[in-house]
Amino acid sequence: MSSTSRRFGFVIGASTALLVLAGAPVFVQQANPQSPPTGSPQTPQAPPPGPPPDRGTGPGPGGAGQGPAQGRGRGFDVIQEYPTDPNQVIQALNGFKVEIVAKADRAAQGSWISITEDDQGRLILGANEQQPFTRLTLDKAGAVTRTETIFTPVSEAMGITWHDNALYVQGGRLEKPFTQALDSPGFGRQSGQAGLHRLRDPKGDGSFTMVDTLRTWDGGEGGHSDHGIHQAYVAPDGKHFYIINGNGVVQPDDVSPNSPLRNYADDRIIPLLGAQTGRLGQEKAPGGFIARTDFEGKDYHLFAGGMRNALHFNWNADGEIFTFDSDMEPEFGVPWYRPVRISWLPSGADLGYRGNSGKYPTWYEDSLPPLAEIGLGSPVGVTFGYRTAFPAKYQRALFVADNNYGRIIAVHLKPVGSGYVATSWENFIWPKGLYGGTPRMPHNVTDMIVARDGTFYYVIGNRRTQSYLMKATYVGQQPTTRVEYRNTDGAQDRALRRSLEQFHWTRNDPKAVAAAWPHLGSEDRFLRFAARVALETVSADSWKARAVGEPDAATAMIALLALARVGGATASDELFTALDKFPLTTLSDPLRMQKLRVIEVAVSRNGKPPAAAAQKIVADVDAAFPGSSFELNTEMSQILSAFDAPTAVEKTMRLI
Repeated sequence: MSSTSRRFGFVIGASTALLVLAGAPVFVQQANPQSPPTGSPQTPQAPPPGPPPDRGTGPGPGGAGQGPAQGRGRGFDVIQEYPTDPNQVIQALNGFKVEIVAKADRAAQGSWISITEDDQGRLILGANEQQPFTRLTLDKAGAVTRTETIFTPVSEAMGITWHDNALYVQGGRLEKPFTQALDSPGFGRQSGQAGLHRLRDPKGDGSFTMVDTLRTWDGGEGGHSDHGIHQAYVAPDGKHFYIINGNGVVQPDDVSPNSPLRNYADDRIIPLLGAQTGRLGQEKAPGGFIARTDFEGKDYHLFAGGMRNALHFNWNADGEIFTFDSDMEPEFGVPWYRPVRISWLPSGADLGYRGNSGKYPTWYEDSLPPLAEIGLGSPVGVTFGYRTAFPAKYQRALFVADNNYGRIIAVHLKPVGSGYVATSWENFIWPKGLYGGTPRMPHNVTDMIVARDGTFYYVIGNRRTQSYLMKATYVGQQPTTRVEYRNTDGAQDRALRRSLEQFHWTRNDPKAVAAAWPHLGSEDRFLRFAARVALETVSADSWKARAVGEPDAATAMIALLALARVGGATASDELFTALDKFPLTTLSDPLRMQKLRVIEVAVSRNGKPPAAAAQKIVADVDAAFPGSSFELNTEMSQILSAFDAPTAVEKTMRLI
């Protein structure tokens, strides 16, 4: 091994130790979650027995509570039958209760994993591979009056939605219909071709004899598995499908070059640590993603990505997308572990999921941070409380489901600038056995919807477990008068951001540069993110000179980041010369972080500059290292290591 290799390996080890000891995002479950934050007087309190529900306070590592630290997780007793009153084994916030609407005949209907509502108000439930659909007709009181079991060639119904008199399914398709439920479903590979399928019922008898596969998916496991195909929803404008898939699905060949998410790469200045983890192998950007298509599955645009494995998403009343993304369980305890997280996905968002140690930290300028980090869990369904007869706080809440711990979490959001923050989160419904209560009943939630009549339904099931259709109702004393769901706060800022996002769907529109430039240096992270993505849609040849000559440091950093991403190797020398005009020691900490990121992306994409320029970079970083924060030191240590700086190891070790 060469001296350079030995030094680099030592620096990596030192850097890893630094990350762990200095407080990298390695999150440990807390055993005693605190009370909800002050200023939330209407937050119902969970009654005994057992500890109060977990609560988090805003962005970052889950705030006050991150999950059932010493809860039982999946270690439940195998009990298939719920009592007639499920509230004996399921806990909800005060004033709420749960009811059983229907119980699956597991031998005939399988285990339910998805739910939608058709144009007649009937509920359709999807199940695992080679398991049928179930359609329920309910009366005005919410009781089931008719149950239909529907066999088709399509199953593994990870996501289902009703549109224009058809059932659209993200699932697998066999050549012929199956006629009985598979008793031991696995990861979907017995369900046939993974794809987006449209099922029509020309006879009107529930036979759904007309099946069209609109788009097929592929990946490490054929697009199947719990990391494969997921949900498709009709956009609020009624003109498109938005489709979410996990990191087990690869991008198709027909991705539009005018997609909002483009120009992505790994963009790490040091190599990955060790072998890739996980059965999916080499995990590359964009990872889990959201795409937009027309209703024939064509006109494919990649909207956002950088997730691991978010199964569902939903729009708030402002027309913004939110999701609940998973962690990488084998990486729990390492510096780059990312807890399950609540995320907002504006146009072009890259949430930074990459394989192994390549995951982006939350401070990378070319990524977007989560709204809240929950801890351990298994994210599934996502919905908003709109139309429910709930108190105002819960009408407006974002609800996400955790299949692992069997809980539904209420997340409380508010607009800030052109984006959003999570002010708090709390367990809404959870199994009493999670905190030591008995009996230890499973409550493995898979999907949720709010029906058109305002009923909050959710499904329990998956694999071989007993399925139930449940509903949550409010029976407390707080007012349940319908409230306004749209946010007036921040409306002008959001409108400005969206005006920039219109350019995300274009290529080489000269108006994009003029529109984006004034906002590249904005203090609003989401606004400057939208501006940079808009700038990157235009050939760098038309704005490179302006970027390298920009005198304002804040504007220059984002312009040069865009240049590093799309300017290519031919722009590298001019880029590093421009950066040299802004020594790190003269910049504020936020601008230092941005400059460091420009260096990392430029080197990752286009290679190191010539020796003279490289020496200037090392001298500049070395003069500012160590800095005032863990985040700055993390990046400066990596850059010095990548350039084989003689002080890298010594200075890094002093911080441990």
